[in-house]
Amino acid sequence: MVRIITGAVGAGKTALMRDLFHQTPAADGILSEKLFDKTSFIGYRLVHLQGGEGMGFALLSRAYQGQFEEDGRLGPYVFSAEAFRFGIGILERAIADPAIRALFLDEAGPLELKDRGFAGVLPRLLRSGRELFITVRTGCLEGFLRKYSVSDYRLIQVPANES
Repeated sequence: MVRIITGAVGAGKTALMRDLFHQTPAADGILSEKLFDKTSFIGYRLVHLQGGEGMGFALLSRAYQGQFEEDGRLGPYVFSAEAFRFGIGILERAIADPAIRALFLDEAGPLELKDRGFAGVLPRLLRSGRELFITVRTGCLEGFLRKYSVSDYRLIQVPANES
């Protein structure tokens, strides 16, 4: 079963994914946590759910000063090639491990819709036969379902934060 956690940017999809991971036995995967420089948002950090280790994944262009090998840009973000290799490695090892019964990917979004980012590992995740949790922002949901031919899924809607 594919469980798709969806909502707007900043709605709390990643926090819900972390909670679901802690409630799910024999699980592994990756989260994209917000990264701050003191109090200022500067990008995202990719984190291994089981081990807790992580690395800079995407930085706002204004914060990027060659901290990592660039794997491209999308909107205001510069993405790390090493972080993609790190995340894909975690997901591939989890797929190969028969003890892992649930897989987590935060997130499949605009990059994956353009055959970048985690697009290469997504079909293997979907065919793994494991319980799968994926965050997909609302604006990408229809494209994601169509591109990856996902028809058997449960939608978990995260309401927008009201400030």
